[in-house]
Parts: sequence; structure tokens; C-alpha cells
Amino acid sequence: MKLKKQSTQSRRKARDFELQDTMATKEYTPDLLELLSSNGADMLIRNNNEEVPVTELKNRIVGLYFSKNSDENCQRFNPLLIKTYNDLREMGKDFEVILISEDNLSETQFRLSFSTMPWLALPLGQMAHMKILVPNAIGIIERHGSSAYPFNSEKLTQLDGQLREAQPSDYLFGDFVRDCGRAERLSSRGTMANNENAHGLSELLSSKHFLIRNYIEEVKMSAIVGKVVGLYFGSCWLPSSQSFICRLTQLYEELGPNGTNQFEVVYICSDNDIGTFIKYAWKMPWPMIPFSDSETRMSLMTKFKCCTFPKLVILDGDGKVMMDDATDIVWEHGAAGFPFTPSRIRFLESLETEVVYSMGSSIRLISNDGKQVQVSNLKNKTVAMYFWRKSDKHCAYFHTFLLTTYEELKKEEIFDVVLIPQGQPNIQYDEEFSEMPWLALPDEDVAEKAIQHFKIVNFPGLVIIGPNGKTLISDAIDTILEHGSKAFPFTRSRIGELAVISEAEHEKQTLESLLIDGDKDFLLGICGTIVPVSSLVGRCIFLYFSAEYITDSQAFLQKFIGLYFDFQEIGGNTRPPMEVIYISCDEKSTFEYYFEKMPWLAIPHGDKRREMLLKWFKVKTFPRVIMIGASGRTVDYDTANKIMGFDSQAFYDWCVFGLGL
Repeated sequence: MKLKKQSTQSRRKARDFELQDTMATKEYTPDLLELLSSNGADMLIRNNNEEVPVTELKNRIVGLYFSKNSDENCQRFNPLLIKTYNDLREMGKDFEVILISEDNLSETQFRLSFSTMPWLALPLGQMAHMKILVPNAIGIIERHGSSAYPFNSEKLTQLDGQLREAQPSDYLFGDFVRDCGRAERLSSRGTMANNENAHGLSELLSSKHFLIRNYIEEVKMSAIVGKVVGLYFGSCWLPSSQSFICRLTQLYEELGPNGTNQFEVVYICSDNDIGTFIKYAWKMPWPMIPFSDSETRMSLMTKFKCCTFPKLVILDGDGKVMMDDATDIVWEHGAAGFPFTPSRIRFLESLETEVVYSMGSSIRLISNDGKQVQVSNLKNKTVAMYFWRKSDKHCAYFHTFLLTTYEELKKEEIFDVVLIPQGQPNIQYDEEFSEMPWLALPDEDVAEKAIQHFKIVNFPGLVIIGPNGKTLISDAIDTILEHGSKAFPFTRSRIGELAVISEAEHEKQTLESLLIDGDKDFLLGICGTIVPVSSLVGRCIFLYFSAEYITDSQAFLQKFIGLYFDFQEIGGNTRPPMEVIYISCDEKSTFEYYFEKMPWLAIPHGDKRREMLLKWFKVKTFPRVIMIGASGRTVDYDTANKIMGFDSQAFYDWCVFGLGL
């Protein structure tokens, strides 16, 4: 049945293009003027209220853009279409776009939404049912942009042929996945490639010379040549894939471009509709094969026998398949599994059992009152090994979340925490430890061995050990930040359940659900004023998470304040002003000192809404800016980089024209 399904999907390849056959028939040859006029549309409008007669479109190539401003997929596609439109206009091409809104908006709301778009529109309420030249040009814009002009079958066939005939070079995927070899079968949890699994991937991927990231950023193959690569096959609507994405993201942050830069992931989507792809893909930090290249996606899934998802195929730096499926290794060991060689996996397996208790019967733990506790007392409990560094601000920030989790689970006597300090030979006399309710490992040599064993590089670190002594999660920081005690017993199935619940909750997100907690329905304004959350509904909101002890925070704040005032000036009276909400992770005195200099709002210091928002958005680095659209939904999770990278005009254009705010 699976093979039959794949065959059906293969026959539907390049669904987004529908190039030669559909365009060659008379059925798709429109008389645009007649179709518009027959639906009562004699005049079109521009965003400055100028009316344009339909007759001006005669003999022009026109794109009919069916859009819903409230839809995330449309919000993500807007920048691509705007870029294509502007490029063609600058080149003097005879091309126009007509917006056909499917929103249920008032006239004022429609005008505000349409004000961000540079093209024409049907007047509100007029929907035309017409035949079209290209049934769905989303994939064409994604793949070719303005190069596809004039969007006829000859041009698109030519472009498709150019991609397929492109010779391998230093940026082609095929260059580093050649000569897939064989290796021994490793274990039931992760298998090495044999002859049956050795594929000429260069043939499968030769039709593409680039990947994409966040749906719009192009990534050349040269960026991943020579790295260990994981081909990640997933179906995002599955709970198992959603939970694995969280786990793989943790590994990627440590080993990917922002970490040691030794590992890369390439996502191969198995979903059948572009809407599902866009919904999840733009949140992923790694490159992926474009959704429009369905032939490559289906070929890879067939060759690697992807019957269940998720699946992670590991290639070494020379492109040889080292492991057919590393999902279990990633789940259990995270970055510690790198570089996923047979020797590394065997080493992990040899150390896997009785990790906590193998410290030895002579090793003693201590409580904060100096009492000694035997390691054997932890048997049959789930144990969190908390790797900690004295006076570290990141550890201090995480401490609150772990403490809450501990207090909620400790009373059941099924969970415990062991502090593993770095470089603290006399932890029993440490003032900070005296205020901690859990146990600690006082032996500095044993603590250092544990740090090396679990490859703890950044602090804090948190490893969850199950009642049987085996590792459940090798990096549980994000799990605690997001879920706290709800994640217990920290099994894969429980993390998967929470991923589904979290996704459903995020789908229902509104500004009120984010910022109102019981009677806490207000924010602090300038000079101590109180601002109701209700007054912000329908506005563009920037949630600004900051900790001023971070080196870059003060420089960022200065840039952000300047951009804030410039944004208001550029927008003038034509748009409602942006608003920023400051969420401080500093001490009260530091919060008061900096907030006094800020021109925006803030969550009161000590307000528990801060912890709720930190968990909701998984914030663990600062500064961090989250953008919330007028609908109350999140439209960008990493706005801080745009603030630092764009000048004021570019940032305004990105917000207004790119995201449709």
C-alpha cells in the first residue's frame, strides 16, 4: 500500500507547476477583460485610491493573486511576490498583479491591508471566477522568481531544462554525496548503510543547485560541502515529527552554523500540500529541498525506503551513507552522538547503562545541610543531572525554572536533582548551594568526568536519567523551560504528546492570551502609567526580552530605540504605530534603571507573566524580539537580527511590505 501511495504521489510530481499540458490547452486561455467585466469589475484600484480601468490590462500578462491577509501562508508568500513584482517592473516588463481578497474585512480594514501592496486590486466584495493561465504559480515564483517571465510553457520548460542540465560544481549537492559506500549494521536503534542503501544521490539532486531556508532564503550547496549531513525525512503534522524537530533543533544549535559548524541538516518534506509545508518549514533553522521540487523529494523517499517518519539518514563528509536512521541516537544522546560513526555509537552504548549509579559505591552525595547521601538512594527515581557553574548568569536564569519543576515533582518522591558543579572543590561550603534544595556531587574529579562524559560545553546543562539508569534526554534545558513538570516522566512519548498540545495552543494564540493572566490585564507605561492590554489589540507588537548583563544588550537597545522612533516617523499618520513591550530578566534595580530610558511599555518586574512568556517562546538567549501581528499570532520569532541588520527604511519595508503588518 505504501509503494502504491508513493507511485501516486510521483505521478502528481511538480503539482505546483503544471507546466506543459495544462497551459497547452485552450481551456486555460483566458479573455481577462471579458471575465472581469462579466463579474462587474470595470475598474480596479491602487493602494492610493486611484482607479484603473480594466481596459488598461489588455495584452498584458497578469497574475491573479487570491490572498487572505490573516493566513500565515499568504503572509510568508508576500515577500516573494513583492520582490518578483518589483524586479519585473524595474526591468520594464509588461506585468501586473491583481489582488483578489478572500478576507471578510470592513472597507477600512481592507484599505489598511491593501496599503502594503504595490499592485492593483479588485474592489472589496467583488470575486471573479475565471480561468487562469497557470493554475497555481506559487511554486513557479518560489523556484524562479522574475526569471520565469513571461510565464508561458516555453519559458518555464526552458528554465526547468537549465536546472536539470546544470553541471555539478562546487555548489552542487551531488558533489559531496557521491560514491555512497557500505558499512556494518550497527544496532537495532541505528543502522549503518549496506550495498542496498548505497545511492548515487547526485543523480537524485542534480535538478537543483540550491536549497532554501525559512522558505525564502536561498542556500547554496557550497555551504554544506564537507560536513556531516543528516537527511531529515519528516511529515510535520505527525506528533512524532513535531517532537523530533524540537530534539533535532537542540542538536543543530550546538553543531550547526551557530555552533561548531560541523553538522548540517537537509529537510525532505513528505507532506502533500504547500500550506502544511510553509506552516512548519519557516520555523526550521536548517536548509530544505523546495516543496516545488517534488520529483527530488519523492525520489529520495523511495530510495531510502521511508515508510515511517521521522527518519534521519546520516552522510559523512564525503557523502557516504553512514547510518540509515539516526533518530533514536539523536533522541537518546543528542549532540553526544556526533559524528555518528560506528565507533562513537558503540562507545555510547558501552556507557549507557547505570550511568548515575556507576559512579561507584564509595561516592557520596551531599545535601545543602552537609549530610551525606548514598548514590544508591537514587535508584528507581528519575534523576536530573544539573551541570552548573558558579556565578553564571545563564545558570541563575535557568535556576528558577528548574526549582519550580523540582518542587512540583519532589513531593511524589519519584524525581530528584543532582548538582554537578564545575571547578568547585568545596561545594558543601558554597553560599549559592546552601540555598538549593537538591543534592550535589562534592567530588571534583568525578564531577569533571561526568562533564566530559556528557560532553557538556555550555552551562547550564541538564541530563535526564530514567529509573533504569539510562539516559532519557541528554539536553533537557529547553524541555524544562517550555514544559516544566508537565514533561515528567520525560519519555519520548510524553514529549510527543506535549508537542501536539503546544501546537494546538499556539494555533489559538491571541494578544489577550499572551498578556492577560487573571486580573493582570495591564502593562506599565511611561512615567508609571497603566496601559490596558485591550488597548493594544489589532496593533503590531514587538515583545522585547532582554538581560542587560549580556554584552550586546546595551548596543542593541540604542539601535532599537532609534529604529522605533524612525518607524513612527516613516509610517506617519497612515498606519497605527508599532508598540514594544519590554520583558526584563534582570534584577529589579536594573530593570528600573533601563526602563526609565525606554519609550515603550513593560511587563512589571516580578510579574509571573514573564515566566509564562519565556516558556511560551522558549527564550534562552538575549536580546530576543518576537513580532506579533494584528491578529495576535506570531509572525516572526527572530526579529532582533533584522533590527541589527537593517536600517530604518529597510526594517519598515520588511515589516509593512514583507509581512503585511
